[in-house]
Amino acid sequence: MNQKLRFRTEINGRTATAEELSPLAFAGFAHFTAMQVREGAVRGLEFHLERLRSASIEFFGQALPDNLVREHIRHAIKGAPSALSLTVTMFSRSGEFTSMGAAGDPAILIRTAPPFEGPAGPLRLYSVQHERPFPTIKHVGEASKTHYLRQAVKKGYDDAVFIDRHGRISEATIWNIAFWDAKP
Repeated sequence: MNQKLRFRTEINGRTATAEELSPLAFAGFAHFTAMQVREGAVRGLEFHLERLRSASIEFFGQALPDNLVREHIRHAIKGAPSALSLTVTMFSRSGEFTSMGAAGDPAILIRTAPPFEGPAGPLRLYSVQHERPFPTIKHVGEASKTHYLRQAVKKGYDDAVFIDRHGRISEATIWNIAFWDAKP
């Protein structure tokens, strides 16, 4: 089926309204995982679910059951093209700068978008000394990632890679980095 993908956003399994999205426009107290869907499947889905579960426990003191998250993902991709990008965000209905979360937190926001294939070849990376707060959680509201990406591109690079205070490569702007020597 060759359908044109439109952006689709759902909260707790139903189309999000403008009123529901309004508090999220300035929210920084949320976390997410981003994945690529191909033929209704996600490579490493268990790792994405674990990321969401552990970050939710850290941020909200509780997590949605994996089967509920899977159900919301299935609903969001139902009838969509076979290839798409999917972002799952866990957030507090109370937003940020509040001392208590809302009952039933976290809520789940799922957004579908056109697929992304990644770079076709090697990247030129600009190194920046930077350490994110909560580095083990893929959280939102990090202007520094976009800032360093844009600075790298202005300098003729493809993206930025972060160096921690000990001089070690930690990650890149919105993706992880790994090195493999291809030896068994």
